[in-house]
Amino acid sequence: MIRRRGIHIRERILIVIELRRGEFTRSVARRFGFSQGKVIYWKHRFEKEGLEGLRTRARSGKPRKLSDESIAEIKEKLESSPYGWETKSVREMIYYR
Repeated sequence: MIRRRGIHIRERILIVIELRRGEFTRSVARRFGFSQGKVIYWKHRFEKEGLEGLRTRARSGKPRKLSDESIAEIKEKLESSPYGWETKSVREMIYYR
């Protein structure tokens, strides 16, 4: 099985079409280079949400450690005297917030 990252919506639609034509999950998975579980996952998403379910969802990512207020204070300090800052001193200023 070939494993690929970032399956595109076009491939997801083709997976659903193949399954609706009566193709077996195993053969569809092999044809597209995905696990049977991933093919079933997209089938269920389509059945539950339609075409919108085949889109890649936005991910929230890791929450920020600094508050908006802390970021504003740091920006203000950096902009008040833009010269003489080194990466190490900025990093320390952020760390001790």
